[in-house]
Amino acid sequence: MMNRKFDAVVFDMDGLMLDTERLAIAAWDSLGQELYGVENGGQLVYQTLGLKSSESKSIMANFFGPSYNHEETIQAWRKFNANYIAQNGVPVKPGLYQLLQWLRNHNYKTAVASSTSAVSVMRHLNTAGLVQYFDAILCGDMVENGKPAPDIFALACNTLKVPVARCIGLEDSFNGIRSSYAAGLATVMIPDLVQPTPEIEALLYAKLNTLTDVINLLEQA
Repeated sequence: MMNRKFDAVVFDMDGLMLDTERLAIAAWDSLGQELYGVENGGQLVYQTLGLKSSESKSIMANFFGPSYNHEETIQAWRKFNANYIAQNGVPVKPGLYQLLQWLRNHNYKTAVASSTSAVSVMRHLNTAGLVQYFDAILCGDMVENGKPAPDIFALACNTLKVPVARCIGLEDSFNGIRSSYAAGLATVMIPDLVQPTPEIEALLYAKLNTLTDVINLLEQA
């Protein structure tokens, strides 16, 4: 194998591979009004980026007020998303398939490290035809501490059997970037809903515009 700086790439899912954050904004805008008479529910997405669903619960309850029913709300949210995906498919970010095929052709190991539950992750990845591209798929309910703790990125590298220093972590959220950096990966941000602050920029190995830019980064590493 050729000498190179990195041997593996670990992907976040929502907002990085899949354009699901904007779908979530539309869902919460609709459901907030429908269930609780609250406008601009989509702003919840910005408050919960990168968090496990269990960690988002208190934020949602505080936002929607004392009548908030978590199970009812989550079921309605899942139905909204399922209906959208049934009609339109999973919204995949530009360049994803090209990058994943390039990584496979060049013998990089790959993993998913998502804060989302395993049920949702596998459903989305299967629907989009992405499972085949990954050597490991790690989800929010597989670790005790969610992002920004390093647990899930550390587990991904350990599962791949690649030292963290030889892994790139691809993220779009601040909590995800903190998680990848804390685990010791070379952390690359591809912004989705938010641009990096000076604090976040200090943690980055690189900031790229698109997924296909990762190919150039690896070729030059």
